[in-house]
Amino acid sequence: MSWVLPVMSLVGTGLQAFGQYQQGKQQKQAYDYNAAVIEQEGAVKEYQIGKEETIMGGSQRAAYAKAGVMLKGSALDVMLESATNYEFDKLNLKFSTESQALQARYAGITAQNKATFGAGMTLLGGVLKIGDYAKIPTHTTTTTDSTITPYMPSPTNVYNQ
Repeated sequence: MSWVLPVMSLVGTGLQAFGQYQQGKQQKQAYDYNAAVIEQEGAVKEYQIGKEETIMGGSQRAAYAKAGVMLKGSALDVMLESATNYEFDKLNLKFSTESQALQARYAGITAQNKATFGAGMTLLGGVLKIGDYAKIPTHTTTTTDSTITPYMPSPTNVYNQ
């Protein structure tokens, strides 16, 4: 019956390590999901900006046509500036979205790696604990004199020097 305690310890350690690993895996999946949501929201916003750009450009052309303004010179410059601003907004949004999604994915990878490392450390600790249960000697020493004691200075020796 001396094997029961080490086996129970090993099973418990294995379950604990597996739980840590699974938790890291689930955290990574959650971060990956968050990254996908961020990318979807960014795509929707980019579409909205593009739609707004199209409406604004059409409104500007219609207003210039109604006023009899030719699309050259200052009028054309205003329209180009508006188009440039919208394109700049879309690029900023895309950069921001990609950065946030990348950060989420990186956090997921970090969480998974941390959990995997923790599971490995748990397994190692469990194996070492089983070694304690088994009382496996690491080395043996034989001495003929059983009165060997380590040198411990007395307080009077330390202060009188």
